[in-house]
Amino acid sequence: VLLYQSDGSMNLKFATVMFEMGSILSQHGHYDDSVNCFKFALEIREALLGDSFVVARTHYSLGVTKASQELEANTDNASASHLEEALRICQLEFEAEHLQSAIIIHALGVLNERKGD
Repeated sequence: VLLYQSDGSMNLKFATVMFEMGSILSQHGHYDDSVNCFKFALEIREALLGDSFVVARTHYSLGVTKASQELEANTDNASASHLEEALRICQLEFEAEHLQSAIIIHALGVLNERKGD
């Protein structure tokens, strides 16, 4: 479900609100609700912005939150795929050795270490 403005276009402001709600919920350990907010924000942002840093940031936040879910429930919810997508976009947007890419690579390393890979 996407929320549209009166002219029929999707609302980036609403996506921002959902992203911020997802961040707050994740900080308080409400991972299921957080994931839903991030997914909603991601759907809108991808449709409107394509491969942009804002989309990469949303994938990163969703990946980190899903990783927290995985560790808490000892399951695999494909957190790595969101982190990998964030990395792909950042490498398109920035130089290969950009700080944001390093942050994502670190998160992937921590995730793999915790999974025993």
